[in-house]
Amino acid sequence: MDKIPMQTLQIYRKSNVISSDVRFKKIEEELRQVRIKYPMPPAIRHPEKASEKIDLGEPPKIKSIELQNKLRRIENQLNFWVSEYRGLIEDLLQVEKLLPKSNHSLNESDELALDNVHKIVKIEEMREKILDEYKNLSIRFEELSDKTKKQIRKLEDELSDSQAKAECLEFEVKKLKKHAK
Repeated sequence: MDKIPMQTLQIYRKSNVISSDVRFKKIEEELRQVRIKYPMPPAIRHPEKASEKIDLGEPPKIKSIELQNKLRRIENQLNFWVSEYRGLIEDLLQVEKLLPKSNHSLNESDELALDNVHKIVKIEEMREKILDEYKNLSIRFEELSDKTKKQIRKLEDELSDSQAKAECLEFEVKKLKKHAK
């Protein structure tokens, strides 16, 4: 417990912080909001199920292995930083409970106290970057799926044109055979 003493708590209190439980709920809510705002369209995977409602709280299912791996990495990073953050906040709260409610301070330099607070801030910044990367990944996937849909439509049009041409040629062949007899 003595690795994060009173000075850290004093500096941390001055930054108008809120309780760790509230912060974790906020992180979870932010991630949920990103998933709601940028869901993976179910129509791409199962067009027949497009009208069904999907659980937006779960990570989207992605066809591309590269995108799946990147999303897993982001999720793992987020979980890692949230657990680091949780551990640091819990240490701070435990130290706060153990220490007397006076201006008593332990042997900790201002530099070390600031360093501890910077760790908390760094974790918060990492979380922001990870959420932004997740959002950008979701947008990129949507753009790729729209592009794929357009390519499929174009191929379907070409196929129907080819079928129409084939039918015309078959008709011409039958007509020529009829005249040849």
